[in-house]
This record gives sequence, structure tokens and C-alpha cells, in this order.
Amino acid sequence: MAYRFKRGDRDAARGVRRIARKRLDASLALIDAGEVDAAGLHELRKNVKKTRALLRLIRPRFGGYKRENRALRRAGQGISALRDRDVMLALFDRLAAEAALPRPQAAALRDSLARDLTPDGPAPDEALFRHRAEIAAIRARIADWRFDARGFGLLAPGLAQGVDEARAALDSWRDTGGDDAFHTARKRLKTHWYHATLLEPAWPRMIAPHRAVADDLGEFLGDARDRMLLADRLDGQPGAAPLVTLARQEARALADRADPLARRLLGEPGAALAARWGAWWKLWRG
Repeated sequence: MAYRFKRGDRDAARGVRRIARKRLDASLALIDAGEVDAAGLHELRKNVKKTRALLRLIRPRFGGYKRENRALRRAGQGISALRDRDVMLALFDRLAAEAALPRPQAAALRDSLARDLTPDGPAPDEALFRHRAEIAAIRARIADWRFDARGFGLLAPGLAQGVDEARAALDSWRDTGGDDAFHTARKRLKTHWYHATLLEPAWPRMIAPHRAVADDLGEFLGDARDRMLLADRLDGQPGAAPLVTLARQEARALADRADPLARRLLGEPGAALAARWGAWWKLWRG
């Protein structure tokens, strides 16, 4: 199911509702189909993130944004631990092999990490049941969503605001080097990638390369965050120093690759980018 606006959408407002329904319906169908494996959990989380990014695009024009964003965030948090455990353990296994950690030592560290990553909340089946109920409730409200605009005016303020927020987050990260600033920059860049994906049909030859760079950035920063989180969890444990060092080295290398790309991708203020893309949108829709 394409996560993007279509020329056949009567207007941007209709497109927003259609895309939101598609994403949430996909999650409901996946859960209803039976057992959800690791790949399925990844899809459920992506559907939440995509829908939240869609709502951030219309945030200034949608009075119900805070309510729906809170509901989506809560739904995502309920299943996030189920997938994070698998990701962290897979990363641990690779780094332990690269560091040539003695097998008994690696096994003891892995067991400790697995216990630490096991969620204290509801069992997986119960978590999925709750997730389904929360997603279904949001899905039922889509028909009642009301916006302050219907054409590109519905999208332009959120698009510009998203770019400016990403630029500010990147500046904060460069100035402070803090983990919180890094995490915010990563999220804002990922949101901009989603926005570029949604709007790519307006002029694919121009927006597709932009989206591809944003996609690379998201991968670099997402992988860097995984390594930072793993290093923080292992830091101070007996015998874990080589893994902590390796994880942090890889995180720094990934962040260094991302920074020059981000500077170029977001080299202009949000209003300028939104004006250009808006002109392309109007020609496409016309």
C-alpha cells in the first residue's frame, strides 16, 4: 500500500484520511491474521510512525492533533519493547563476534542483557490485544477529523515547521553532542523523510533524490542510536568494555557520515522548501 498522496485524491484532506485509514487497516489486518513475528512487529511500529508523521504534516491545521498523536504514541509504546529486545540481541551477537569475546563471557553478558531487555509489562499476546484496541479506536475517529484547509494549504505549514525543527535539532546536537539532542535530531529527520515520501508524487524526479538522502540519514542515525543504547546498557558490566568501545566507535562513525548529508539536505529554511514543493504540487494537481 503506497504511503503517499495520489493525484486521484479529491484534495489533500481526502488524501490524509485515505492514507491514515490504509496504515491503520494494515495493522488491524496483520494482527487479525494470527501470530505476529518480529517482522510483523516491525510493520506495526512503522504503521504507527507513518501515521504520526502524517499528522505532524497537518499539525498546524488539525485541531485534533494532540489527542490523536497521544493515542498513537501510547499504542506504539505498548509494543516497542517487544521488538527492541530482538534488535539489541542481534546487534550484541554481531559485536561480540567482531570483538572476539570469549564464548563463556559473551554468553553470560548476553543472558544478562536478555533479562534486562525483557519487558515488565503485559505478555506479548496481551500487548498485541491492547495495541489492536487502541488502533481500532483511532481508526474509528478518522471520519470525524476536521481540518482548517483542504489543498496544499493543509500541508505547507507542517512541512515548513518540520524542516525548521529538524534544522534546529541538528544545530542543538552539533552544539551539545548530547544523547537527547541526538535522539531528537534523528526523530525530526525521520519525520522529514516521511513527509518527502508522502509528497514525492508532486515531482518524483526532484523529490525522490531528496527522499533517498533523507532515507540514508535515517538509517545512519537509527543504527547509531541502537549502538548508543547497547553501549549504555553494557557499560560497567564485567568484561563488556570491548563491546562498549566498539559500539560507541560505530555510533560515532555513523553520526559523522550523517552530518554532512544533513547539512546539504536541510540547507534552506522550511518556508522556502515548502514554497517550492507547493508550486510543484499545484502543477501536478492542475
